[in-house]
Amino acid sequence: MPTTVTERELRGADFRVGISAQTAKDAIDENPVFIPVRRREGKTMKAIGYVEDPTVSGDMQALEQIQDTEDLSAELVASFSKQSVDWLIHALHSDSVEATVTDTDIAATATGFTSVGNDFGVYEVGDGIWVSGFLDSDIDGFYIVTAAAAGVITTTPAPAATEVAGESITVTTLRSQNQDLPTYSAIQTRGTDLSQGDDINYHTIYNAVPNTFSMEIGETGIVTSTTAYVAESEVDGFAAIAGQTYASPMTDRAVTSRKGAQSSVQAFYVDDASATCKVKSLSLEVNNNYQKDDAAGCNAFHVRGQFGVTGSVNIRSRISDPFEWRNKSWDGTRAKIAVRVSHGGGDETYIVVNRAVVTEVTMPDGNNVAANTEASIVAENDVTRNHTIEVYRNWGA
Repeated sequence: MPTTVTERELRGADFRVGISAQTAKDAIDENPVFIPVRRREGKTMKAIGYVEDPTVSGDMQALEQIQDTEDLSAELVASFSKQSVDWLIHALHSDSVEATVTDTDIAATATGFTSVGNDFGVYEVGDGIWVSGFLDSDIDGFYIVTAAAAGVITTTPAPAATEVAGESITVTTLRSQNQDLPTYSAIQTRGTDLSQGDDINYHTIYNAVPNTFSMEIGETGIVTSTTAYVAESEVDGFAAIAGQTYASPMTDRAVTSRKGAQSSVQAFYVDDASATCKVKSLSLEVNNNYQKDDAAGCNAFHVRGQFGVTGSVNIRSRISDPFEWRNKSWDGTRAKIAVRVSHGGGDETYIVVNRAVVTEVTMPDGNNVAANTEASIVAENDVTRNHTIEVYRNWGA
């Protein structure tokens, strides 16, 4: 018979974290539904800053410590999944706009697609789209729009075959672009605590918004994301919120770098052309540069600063054009860099930095090394699209 254990050490696995988007700032929704956070590590944090009271006492004892500042935050490290994409979109302070067309008058041509009913007015140059429904399934899949009009779109790649209209064809995308539309959330940490009435200690912060988001696509291994939230308020005490519930966790698999896995990196793109097997790895960081604004007798506010996107890319240096990225840096040539990942079941996400400046390049040159190009990038606004970074997906509408 197993031993009865009434006391033990708290484990990291005893913590659970959930997140619930707020309908309005400064208030947690009634009966909030928390989505479980799929995390490697991270939870809500509260840091108290102290100052010494310099009053002269003459007793040669240590000075009194006075609470002065409070910082509420949460840094969530996760294996990259659909939930990571949601956090990226929140970090972009973006909404999502669906552009879906389903009709029987859509045909595949040698250069793209046509619509007799002029259904393509919802698409723009640069959009990532997904097409399905053709008799020839080789036509179905992902495309980048390179020219757009209401009746015709040109794409890269070109369709694998041509097919006349007649079948019910769907062209879809859910577009998110960096804007100034913040999503505030309540984030809650639950920890096993037998001193509490329901054996759980709750710490809930709200008015939380992503300050930074980063993702790392390595040459091998699981893709990772880190989302750092700053928050302005917390719920007093350590009890659950009245009426709160937890949704079922998301079940899509973590994305891996391995080609052919169910959830994996599908392709890299440079200037809309496939760079798969040339780009080796990619890292990106979105930074909203929130600044803390203290005020006497009041909780600190956070003010959004200058938006920025930085990163790094590692590229194979093939002798047919080994100094391409070095020359981009020296010449100031901008690059459009993108990656497409699969979440399984046909669901995909396409992330694109429209205009990246290659600020630094190194190429190893010693014995027993491949002279791959390691490039640092800083994004700037693409004045044509008036966006710095965009996310497209064919799920979540």
